[in-house]
Amino acid sequence: SLVLIALDCRSFSSMSRWSSGRSLIRLWGYKDREFVAAGNKLSSRVALLLHLCQWRNLRWLLEQPDGSMLPHLPRFQQLWQKFHVYQGSFWMGKFKGPTPKRHRIWSCCFDLVDGIQKRAGHMLKSEMSEFKKTLVRRYEDKLGQKRYSGKQKELRESQILGFKFTFCRAPNPVNR
Repeated sequence: SLVLIALDCRSFSSMSRWSSGRSLIRLWGYKDREFVAAGNKLSSRVALLLHLCQWRNLRWLLEQPDGSMLPHLPRFQQLWQKFHVYQGSFWMGKFKGPTPKRHRIWSCCFDLVDGIQKRAGHMLKSEMSEFKKTLVRRYEDKLGQKRYSGKQKELRESQILGFKFTFCRAPNPVNR
């Protein structure tokens, strides 16, 4: 069995740091904002679910966009310290995602992380340039400072994992 968790990254992503108030100093963010409070509650439930998966000896994989604050939350830090967890990354563009977009993965199964990294852990700049859709709008502010902001619609659409990701899996039996 494999439990795949791709938690909604809306309040954890680097793109929403300003509106969520999340930082390494303020991990829980602006708790009075509904989407942040919902993200905090859901993250606690996911951490509990991963603990249950460990105790039931189930393979699990957690996915988040690169730069997410989720792995820094205390409950996930406890999980990383308590159990042997493997970490890796992949590029969504390698699985026919709409943009290149780098993601992080965590799992109790080395073969799973290793398999995904071998398949999609590296992407050349030439491959990235083939993607026409962008997730950010780049501009200069009044002071000449380079800035960027996320395009909400494109970011929302980019959360969907490509069809090929579903079939990228580790061989059985599980080697931990």
